[in-house]
Amino acid sequence: MTTRRFSLTLLILIFSGCATYAGLNYDQLFGQPEVRERTVPPSSPEADVFLTKVKPIIDNRCVVCHACYDAPCQLKLSSVDGIDRGASKELVYQGTRLTASQPTRLFEDAQTTAEWRELGFFPVLNEREQSLAGNLDAGLVARMLTQKARHPLPETDQLEGFDFSIAREQVCPTIEEYDAYEAEYPLWGMPYGMPAITNSEYQTLISWLGSGAKMNAPLPLTEEEQAGG
Repeated sequence: MTTRRFSLTLLILIFSGCATYAGLNYDQLFGQPEVRERTVPPSSPEADVFLTKVKPIIDNRCVVCHACYDAPCQLKLSSVDGIDRGASKELVYQGTRLTASQPTRLFEDAQTTAEWRELGFFPVLNEREQSLAGNLDAGLVARMLTQKARHPLPETDQLEGFDFSIAREQVCPTIEEYDAYEAEYPLWGMPYGMPAITNSEYQTLISWLGSGAKMNAPLPLTEEEQAGG
């Protein structure tokens, strides 16, 4: 076993033990959830980590599914606002619905993460105590990545036995529901139905998540963009 693989295995084992313990009562362990400020100036070291190390992984492995209006669980990972908004249990397209539903267009139907919480969206990043344990144990993305690392599955382009149809039943657990989700669907970590990310990518994302998942504030327009070119 290589040193890198041993380190990853050790990290998963430690994290798994913490996650099992944390699932008992998140509020007691990490306090009540509240929306956190995650954006930092584009010139900051934290923004540089997100833009140069984290975002390329998300763009390469996540946005293929989580970028459209009807993304699974309405989780859009193609923008900072979409990541911070989180997920929803409501389906965008529901053929049996007889009445209109509240639209949930990013940048249109709510302007802040707090407003999205009022519309029923729940966080995929930890919004409780901002500690290493809290950020990893009480964060959905961190939990799903680690679940996948424990069950990486064959390295094929698309795995068999997973439903990718538009009409499939979606399972969108909150962090409070995650222990039951993982027990019932042990192979449904992220990326869902696809090969696991590499060990290096996993460590990069877990390090970012554990540090509070800071992301860049909107980048300033270039001179060409300001000129309308």
